[in-house]
Amino acid sequence: MSVLEMLRAYTLREYAVVLAMALLGSLGLVYMLSSMGGGATSGETLVKRETADPTNTSSLRFVEVNAAARARAKAAALRRARILAERRVVAQRAARRASAASARRAATSTRTVTRTTPRAVAPAPTRVVNSPSPSRPAPRPQSAPAPQPTPQKSGSSGGGGGSFDDSG
Repeated sequence: MSVLEMLRAYTLREYAVVLAMALLGSLGLVYMLSSMGGGATSGETLVKRETADPTNTSSLRFVEVNAAARARAKAAALRRARILAERRVVAQRAARRASAASARRAATSTRTVTRTTPRAVAPAPTRVVNSPSPSRPAPRPQSAPAPQPTPQKSGSSGGGGGSFDDSG
């Protein structure tokens, strides 16, 4: 019996039953494996485990790299602090200069200031230049006419006559 004959022997109902049984078997297998996970039983309490401190069990290379990283971070923090301090000093100096300048202005503003407005100056006359500009646009140039072919007279040298019949 060939495989095609075996496949034709089953009906759709039998395929559905086989699929349902396969699904039930796989679900049962998953349930059994998950219950064997090695977890604590219902009466046991779990013991909290702590990981070992990596600095105590580290290699020499790890310790050296960590020390170098800490030194770089400390140097960067010092650079940032120095830059911020310099910025504060510059800001304080600018504030002192601004307050001194405003105090000087306040001291000198007690005198009377007379302002004069400039008198109105007549605008210069505009010069008009007469140019020979056309009042309407120039017409477009027209293209030359295309040459017409000249008809040639059929003389005695032509092949065929006027009575050509193409009725096949």
